[in-house]
Amino acid sequence: MELSEIAGKLANLGFSRSEDVYEEDHYFDLRGCSGYTEGSVLRFRRVESASGVRYKLTYKSPATLSGVKARDEFEVELGDDGVFRVLKMLGLRDFAIRKRRSYFTGADMSVSIDEVECLGNFMEFEKVNPRSAEEFIARVRDVLRKLGLDGSELISKSYLELFLASNCK
Repeated sequence: MELSEIAGKLANLGFSRSEDVYEEDHYFDLRGCSGYTEGSVLRFRRVESASGVRYKLTYKSPATLSGVKARDEFEVELGDDGVFRVLKMLGLRDFAIRKRRSYFTGADMSVSIDEVECLGNFMEFEKVNPRSAEEFIARVRDVLRKLGLDGSELISKSYLELFLASNCK
């Protein structure tokens, strides 16, 4: 199914398209840092949209549940790419993930349709503080069924994990 067709079906389900962006994510390899916890992530994101360019720095704690990416996140809006340049000057290795993303909101969740360079096309479902992982997965499967995508594989790996396991480097 074409991505534009999925976007149209999401609209028919009551989801509103909120933004189309190009995102360049740089994930920093923190394994050599003394306070590093396995599974935690530091990401610098550059976002290009119709309204201009934005920058964000995000720390993600290790995932706490299997089957879904449930974890704490701390995100800071930045005025420019200075933090990125400092992290590079410190010698931290980074992995770049580039994607075109369309954001949709509705049905008490957000959905993004992603075209990820080298990895392919994905849909990402997100809900802040769902009652349970089981309820969230059931809701995702319901939306997929209504889109005609029932039986689609649910992937809980991050784009970074998929990237590192691929030949994209």
